[in-house]
Amino acid sequence: GVGLIRPKKGTTRTTRADGLAQWDGMLPGTQNLMINAPGYARWWWKTGPQADQRGIDSVQAEVKKGGSVQVLEMQPAIHVDATVVDPSGNPVAGAIVDVVTLQTGDNRYSRITDAQGKAVLEYPELPLRLPMANPRPTGPLTHHRLVASDRQGRWANGLSDWFSAQPGDKLTLTIHLQRDCYIHG
Repeated sequence: GVGLIRPKKGTTRTTRADGLAQWDGMLPGTQNLMINAPGYARWWWKTGPQADQRGIDSVQAEVKKGGSVQVLEMQPAIHVDATVVDPSGNPVAGAIVDVVTLQTGDNRYSRITDAQGKAVLEYPELPLRLPMANPRPTGPLTHHRLVASDRQGRWANGLSDWFSAQPGDKLTLTIHLQRDCYIHG
């Protein structure tokens, strides 16, 4: 669905089968729209002054007197089915799974595992932040990595292997939490 950033009753729209969402009686000017489209992670206007800005948050629409049609392009998300297991291979419920390599400055894509240790992450292709950890991937910067942490503190964090993914890809990964390590000195 698509909605105004400061929604008032009746301002949220669900797109029709042809992808059209329509608002009648909007005042001319700039309106901020929030996008909620499962399976998609980025959006941008096909034409206009903001056509080059690909966002993960709201988009601005310029409403003209008499109305206008604006085409919003959408990019499929990278979809990962993750399973988190303890050092013995048992599923871990309540673990946090997040994408290590995204530069969003927040945790909007992190998820908590269910009773079977499973979490589904959908996230956009964004500029990557490559941590200093080794081994580093080689080749184009389309590599990703997930991290899992046990919220109960029973095991140390686990990292997935590096993997390549493009918008629309669907992957299945297992993340192994590690035994704690203690250093005395």
